[in-house]
Amino acid sequence: MKAWREYGNEGKITVTTNKEKERKRDDVVIRGMSPIAENGLESNILYYARNFYKKYLFPEEFGPQPLDMWYGNLHYGRVDEKYNPIFLSEENLKPVPSSSDRAIFLVDFVADAYKDMLEYWEEAKISGLLCEDSLFYNLDAKSGWENLKNFYSTWLGIQYDFFAAFYSPAKPASTSVKNFDTFISEYINTMKTNAAPIATHGKFIFSSLVPSNISGLVIDFDNQAHDDDTVKAEFINDKLFTFFRDAAGRHGFLVDKNAPWRLIADIKSTKMREYMDLYGVAPETLFSYYYHKSYNMDLDFLKTHLAQCYMSYVKAYPVFKETKVVDGRVMSVGTERTPLTENDINNKYDLNFWLEKYIMIRNVEENNKFPRKKLNMIIRKAKNLNKHFDIYRALEYTNNNFKLSSKYSKSNKSLY
Repeated sequence: MKAWREYGNEGKITVTTNKEKERKRDDVVIRGMSPIAENGLESNILYYARNFYKKYLFPEEFGPQPLDMWYGNLHYGRVDEKYNPIFLSEENLKPVPSSSDRAIFLVDFVADAYKDMLEYWEEAKISGLLCEDSLFYNLDAKSGWENLKNFYSTWLGIQYDFFAAFYSPAKPASTSVKNFDTFISEYINTMKTNAAPIATHGKFIFSSLVPSNISGLVIDFDNQAHDDDTVKAEFINDKLFTFFRDAAGRHGFLVDKNAPWRLIADIKSTKMREYMDLYGVAPETLFSYYYHKSYNMDLDFLKTHLAQCYMSYVKAYPVFKETKVVDGRVMSVGTERTPLTENDINNKYDLNFWLEKYIMIRNVEENNKFPRKKLNMIIRKAKNLNKHFDIYRALEYTNNNFKLSSKYSKSNKSLY
């Protein structure tokens, strides 16, 4: 690494590395910019524009600090304190006031905090403290909790379409799918060629395909695009933005740095703890009481998905062509694929079969983190845990292996 000698203002010699010079140069460029970033810009322009917003636009020197759900807290509310993927139990939801055509829900204690904030806001209106030409004048929830099932179901449909297209009768690969066993093998092989090899519920929760709203801890007052910094600047420069941030902090909320029209429940705050106390939960117990660990259900979701995929595929393409020698002649012969119901599949294939396939799929999702020898060892140990304890111990062991190999669990230990 090269270093450069420079003379400071007082004539003292300082040593500056290449990286430090680049940072100084970048800061000079960034400070002279406007918030123009949006997806679609040339990469070099987008780099500086994003850094301008990140470093200079959001006023962090006063008021409650924002939550950055792009660069450091992407999985807030989607993982527990040990970085296990989680999803909310729907029995802990509560509706909140909104003019929206559909009911909007939040986690119960968050809904209470939000209602109190609305009352505080209305009192400020009545007192004449709020200017009417503000984007924040009428706080009206546009979205709250989103159902993870809908997003996951849609994604699995896309994955099936990708597979079915690859193995349509017009493609040579279709002859490889003869029965359920070969279907599973080819499904895993196809995942390796997919730009986004995601099939399990837990891995899906980690992905950018899932909105932060599935946590039930997030509420939006607008539906603007998060990639448009010009729009975000309008909200940040609004006359009532400072008052909005203060009101949010008073009631246990943080503002999303990259969506200044969004509030996020700050479960570590003293105020939000007060609301949590009324429901007998605390930050230390919230994820155990209110959320499900996804890895406990990954196998069931995957079994159902693959069974339904196979049944759909056989229904669409009941026959495959294969080359055979008949009466001394080479002929293309149509052969029926083995039809199976979901019950047939459940009866024929035991938990160890599914456990092995699940671990193989997890490895593909993590870009083949483990070589074959190590993967076989994980499969073997998981099966032993299933045999001597239960399937949940085996799934926990599997999750820990892949979690430890994930960059996320190492870089986000202070998420809560």
